[in-house]
Amino acid sequence: MAKSEQQRQKKLAKKKSKEREKYGQLAREKAQLSSMAGAVTAAVGEPNVCLVADACSDGTGIGSVLIARPIPRGQTVMVIFLIDMFCLGVKDVVFRLGGPGELRTLIENMKRSSELRSIPPGECRSLVEGAVDYAKSLGLPAHADYRKVAGIFEGIEPLPLSDRFKFGKNGKPFFVNGPFDTQARQEQILRALTESVGEGNFHFALRFDSTQSVPSIPLGMEVQVVEEDEFDDNGEDNGEDDGTDGETSQVIEGRVVNRSN
Repeated sequence: MAKSEQQRQKKLAKKKSKEREKYGQLAREKAQLSSMAGAVTAAVGEPNVCLVADACSDGTGIGSVLIARPIPRGQTVMVIFLIDMFCLGVKDVVFRLGGPGELRTLIENMKRSSELRSIPPGECRSLVEGAVDYAKSLGLPAHADYRKVAGIFEGIEPLPLSDRFKFGKNGKPFFVNGPFDTQARQEQILRALTESVGEGNFHFALRFDSTQSVPSIPLGMEVQVVEEDEFDDNGEDNGEDDGTDGETSQVIEGRVVNRSN
């Protein structure tokens, strides 16, 4: 084989090798971004936005926190943490991956349910992690997907949390069940609160109707009966009542019976 042909073959092989490497890199990036944890790991740029719902600081108890960070090729990782400031900490996690249009739509959708305010990334991290730690101190773990998205705060230094953010209600944990909390889940939470802080050191309000069974509650523990329309479909207070003015009831043999009956 002539020398010029050998050189041409070497150049061709080198070009093919670079192409394979490029395609391999693209395949690895695609595989990484296909998973929640992988996409979050790729989000290392300065946050596009950090927003917190007023519900996290106005005494409502449950509100959302959004952080969005860019990743390669013009996309953005968006994570919403549903925060229960009164008891459960990170109650839910929503993950989105998209461009600027998707981020704008997500923010507009969030604004329909609550006022949003910008917050420094470091304070955003402290709020979310503080909620996780508060619930953990009560024996209640964060939502199962929290660990997958916690890396969204990688490289962000925590900042002191503003005094307007307070965990618990009137100095005590306060559990309000949501529409998707099963009886077993409610009982688990009540047991955890009883074991962690003791009876009399927390409050709770159970939302139920005639078609639902009431959780087994320790004998003698008091519970507030909350009207069904006081909470919206996400288990959030709709502003008509704070969930603390319901009739006081007595638990008798695992059943809730109004004192007035």
